[in-house]
Amino acid sequence: MAAVREHFRNQALACDRLGSRYNARLLALAADRLDEAAEPDRRILDWPGDPAADALALRWTGALHALVLEGRSPSMIDIDDDEALWQAVRVLMAAHESFIGTFLDHPPQTNEVARSAALMPGFQVIHAQTGRPLRLLELGSSAGLNRLWQHWRYEAGQWSHGNRSARVTLQVDWQGGRPPLADPVVLSSRGVDIRPVDIMDHDQRLRLRSYIWPDQPLRLRRLDGAIAQAADSGMTVEQGDAADWLEARLAEDPDDGVTVIFHSIVWQYLPPSVRRRCRAAIEGAGESGRSVAWLRMEPDESASHAVLHLDLWPKRRHFHLADCHFHGAWVRWHGERGPGGNRI
Repeated sequence: MAAVREHFRNQALACDRLGSRYNARLLALAADRLDEAAEPDRRILDWPGDPAADALALRWTGALHALVLEGRSPSMIDIDDDEALWQAVRVLMAAHESFIGTFLDHPPQTNEVARSAALMPGFQVIHAQTGRPLRLLELGSSAGLNRLWQHWRYEAGQWSHGNRSARVTLQVDWQGGRPPLADPVVLSSRGVDIRPVDIMDHDQRLRLRSYIWPDQPLRLRRLDGAIAQAADSGMTVEQGDAADWLEARLAEDPDDGVTVIFHSIVWQYLPPSVRRRCRAAIEGAGESGRSVAWLRMEPDESASHAVLHLDLWPKRRHFHLADCHFHGAWVRWHGERGPGGNRI
């Protein structure tokens, strides 16, 4: 029980850093007030696994938000008094114990569209460096929404890019120079996930929406716009193990473009053996003389923000392209001359 309470407190701090005061309040209250004598609470406090690894706190807040999105609960965002907020939570947990329990059984599903604000300039660098069209392979694709990066509008202060009538506009606090901006040809785009999200399925779509924090409505509007775009495009995500899938895709060896393997806030969730196999497959493909790129937006060593790294083959080059907010709210652009951008 102590581990669960500590996890909730840590997640409260993380939510506060990432701009969700409501979730931070909710989780801090839960850490102190979940009651081992109450049946709904014991389901949480007696969690059988590692609460942090299982993102238990986010499962719980996601369940509460799903009830609001389904119209089964009024919003609690405007309740300023902590005592009143916790009493409203108690009523909700008692009334919907079965729904919440079932929701907790499934891992979180997220597909943060704003990460395209960092990924899109990375794809542009690949195109500028190689002059070749792109074949995209996404690991941990979820619903595949970031594979639609060419459909979004980007507003970054000193520069903008994309269709003004796009369903999704990403407004990013851009720090640094202007990235290369063109319209690369995408020959193909495929993605894999161990648990793909089918946006045409109501329950799966609800789960994706519920993990947007309730006091961040702009993120929810972006997600809904992206879901609508994905539905129109007929996009699919393949189910499978990332390493198995990637090894099979790289074995196909098309030679009419640059093969781009990319992922965002995924690497840490893959088992070590899968990470080793993926890395070996990517490096093996690049060192065979093919045109290969590995673009990834993953946490830095301090886990205080994400870093956009790029490796390009043949003749491997490494670029630390940017530092960025986990949800894409800001990007500090270094470009090809960024730290660590040396031929290796």
